[in-house]
Amino acid sequence: MGLNFLTTSTQYVNISGTSSFNNLAEWTIMGRVRPASVNAARVIADLSITASTNTRAALQVQATGQIGLQARSLDAETLRSLVFAAGLVNGTWYHIAGVTRYGTNGLFQIFLNGALVSAATASFGAATSGAGNSLQAILGADAGLGSGFMDGLMEDVRLYNRALGPDEIATIATSQGHDGINNGRTNMWPMNEFSPGTVATAVGSIVDLGTNPINGTPTNSPTYGDSISSFARKIPNSANIPRRT
Repeated sequence: MGLNFLTTSTQYVNISGTSSFNNLAEWTIMGRVRPASVNAARVIADLSITASTNTRAALQVQATGQIGLQARSLDAETLRSLVFAAGLVNGTWYHIAGVTRYGTNGLFQIFLNGALVSAATASFGAATSGAGNSLQAILGADAGLGSGFMDGLMEDVRLYNRALGPDEIATIATSQGHDGINNGRTNMWPMNEFSPGTVATAVGSIVDLGTNPINGTPTNSPTYGDSISSFARKIPNSANIPRRT
C-alpha cells in the first residue's frame, strides 16, 4: 500500500526529534518506493546535521532513475556521495538501501532489490557522525524542505544504527515485511496504518516500530495508496497498531 506523495502538494513526513544517527560509526537507510516520476531528486529519508538543515545522511532516487546515497561525519565537512545509474522507471516498486561507514577508510554501498549494485570507498573526517541530534529529519523530502519531494508511493522505511550485511538486506528486500532483522533497527515506518484513499493528517499517525520511536507527522495530506508491493505489511509486535484488513 504505502503513502502516496504528490510533488505538486509538497507532501512529506516529519520525523524530527530522532537521535538515531548521532555518534554512529556506520548506518543503514532503506525503503520501498514506486516513483511516479524520476525527472528530479526524490528523497526517501534525509537527516540533517546538528545546527542546520544541511544533510548528515540521506537516501534518494535521483534524476534519470539514479540512486543517490549521501553522508558526512563532521557537521562542517563536505558532503560525500555515491550515485548509481539504476535505470529506475515510473510505476515500478523497488527496494532501495544505502549503507555508510565513517572514518578515513570509509565505505558507501547501494543495494537495489536486495542486491549490492554499487560500492565505493570514502574518506570521512571522523570515525563517527556528529554528536548532536539532527535539527531536522524528513521522509519524502530533503531536510531543508525546499526540494527533493517524493512523487509516488513509499513504504517500509527503516533506519539501522549499524551496517547491515548483504544477506540481511536481501532478506528484508525479498521478505513479506516480517523478516526478524531487528538488531540495530532504530526506526521503522511501515506507512500502512489505514485503508487506501485515507488522508494522512493526524499528528503521529505514521507509526514508528523501531527501538528509538519517533512517530511521523504527515504534512500537506499525503494519502494511502492501493498499489501492492512485495511488502505484505505484516507488522511485528504491533497488537495495538491499526492496520489494513
